[in-house]
Amino acid sequence: MRTFWAGILFLVLTLGGTASWAEAWHLSKAELISYGINPPMFQVLDFSSDGRMLMGYQATQRDEVAKGITNRLFELNLRSDGKVTGVRSHNLSVPAVEQIALSPDDREVVVTTASGAAFVVLDRATGKVRTLMAHEPRTPGFRSYPPILLRTGGDLLATGFFYDEEDYGGPDSIARIDLTKSGVEAFELVAEVEKLERSMKRLVINAYTDHETGYFCVQREGSKVYTLYRWKAGQEPEAFDEALSVPGFMPKGDTLAYVAQRSGGLYELVIYDGASATRRVVATSPVELGYLTFSEDGSTVQVNEITPDRKMRLFTASSRTGWKYQPVPDLPRSSVGNIRLSRDGRWMTLYNQDGLRIVSLP
Repeated sequence: MRTFWAGILFLVLTLGGTASWAEAWHLSKAELISYGINPPMFQVLDFSSDGRMLMGYQATQRDEVAKGITNRLFELNLRSDGKVTGVRSHNLSVPAVEQIALSPDDREVVVTTASGAAFVVLDRATGKVRTLMAHEPRTPGFRSYPPILLRTGGDLLATGFFYDEEDYGGPDSIARIDLTKSGVEAFELVAEVEKLERSMKRLVINAYTDHETGYFCVQREGSKVYTLYRWKAGQEPEAFDEALSVPGFMPKGDTLAYVAQRSGGLYELVIYDGASATRRVVATSPVELGYLTFSEDGSTVQVNEITPDRKMRLFTASSRTGWKYQPVPDLPRSSVGNIRLSRDGRWMTLYNQDGLRIVSLP
């Protein structure tokens, strides 16, 4: 049985720099176009581990599709202070880009396509693209469905299921990808999770940070109440909170940042530490908080108030400031867009209709 994965792709985002409030750089739409980027189609994806490259991609126009180029991957080279010093692009000829992740050593980019039935790998140094695995008749394989790639520690993991030569699929699982191999041999089963998910009725969100840790949100039967659970391999999931709604939810390692709606119309921004089973309420707001982003090291959370005119008021809090909840002063009201945090939470990128911004955080 295929279960619905309302999971989250957890990308490793890293960028070093000073820890002070300041907008480091702004690339306008015109500047992005000068680099060959099509602003309406472009999406920011990930930072390299050393923080010197920002990755994004876009679907190509009809004339390029006719030539077999369906997508283009961009590498924005960054100076240590965040300034873009150049852009490099790579062409991709795949049916669709469904998920993208950097390899653990940052040397390659892994792309899932064909509804999770195929994996291709781009060598960043040479620009060459190879097929890691694709579905072939009467050949066992692994399918990522829905396609989720998870870069954790020194591993790259994929959610999905193995299938045999008759195309019969096994249980929902998590596999470790070995980029030195090809075909089904490139995928090692590290966890079967279908039984776990079946045991949780009315599962709304399931998000794994590795093959041994996961956080879930379940809607109580016959009720509008949502229950949050933490799972560790070898243990039964444990409930740790309830809410009327959960508009923000992102775990990193064994810590979860989430927004919980309480009675009376209030919203709480919460950091839950799974190892110590403790909850920290970072902020309480009468306005719904959403579009939550959590840094890879668990040090920084960023969340937004959405105003009636579809603008965002951006807020952040971090362990560096004692979890002081404060607005981003350079961006008091911004158009809704795509936000990423660096691994150490000291930098934030905002990409929206006004272009690309890189902002340092305290």
